[in-house]
Amino acid sequence: MVEKASIADVMKVLIASRKQDMHQLWTTCSYLVAKSGLPAEILAKHLPIELVGKVEELRLKSSIPLRSLMPHQHDQNSALNLEDQKMKRMRRALDPSDFELVKLMVMGEGLNLDESLALFYAVENCSREVVKGLLELGAADVNHPAGPTRKTALHIAAEMVSPDMVAVLLDHHADPTVQTVDGITPLDILRTLTSDFLFKGTIHGLTHIEPNKLRLCLELVQSAAMVISREEGNNNNNVNNTVIYPRRLG
Repeated sequence: MVEKASIADVMKVLIASRKQDMHQLWTTCSYLVAKSGLPAEILAKHLPIELVGKVEELRLKSSIPLRSLMPHQHDQNSALNLEDQKMKRMRRALDPSDFELVKLMVMGEGLNLDESLALFYAVENCSREVVKGLLELGAADVNHPAGPTRKTALHIAAEMVSPDMVAVLLDHHADPTVQTVDGITPLDILRTLTSDFLFKGTIHGLTHIEPNKLRLCLELVQSAAMVISREEGNNNNNVNNTVIYPRRLG
């Protein structure tokens, strides 16, 4: 049945099948979305960023071409195809940590690391060193929100329960208080995961969880949030305590 649905409906089913751990339906839908030809920047408007990454991985592994959906708009499709090719080259460069190639693409080809979701891809698929190197290029916004949920890379790292990724993002000024469209912060995610683990012994979507990693992630993000709160409090106090003396005339 899902094969006959519109691609918009398939994407909705894809999201639901992921949440419900319906693996066969997930496999079918992800293949249909990959085969649709929609470029990643369009998929990101309808799917959570982690699902966009999975679809792109499937395309690379299966050699599914990016097809033109609007033949009468040749210029637009050519531009989208070019951006898609840049994104794939960027990801192939990130896998072996070829930062010089990424830097060349940014400076010479105008690759936008935020629009190409480079940081999200690196957090999900690469090492801490790759994420650090990407951030040190200075061309990626560590707090860039992506997809319909408006998650940041720190939201993804929190969901992954990865202390290494959480730490390197915080080192580069990731904001633990940034909210998704649902008002969820990275700190909220970790608190919920901790609560689920303590009371249920398991976490939905994670087959294996290391308590020490979860605790460390929570401590790192809590500490960063407290620093921000304290700094904001100090700034407010400075404003409130400022005395404005009347200017003497004459």
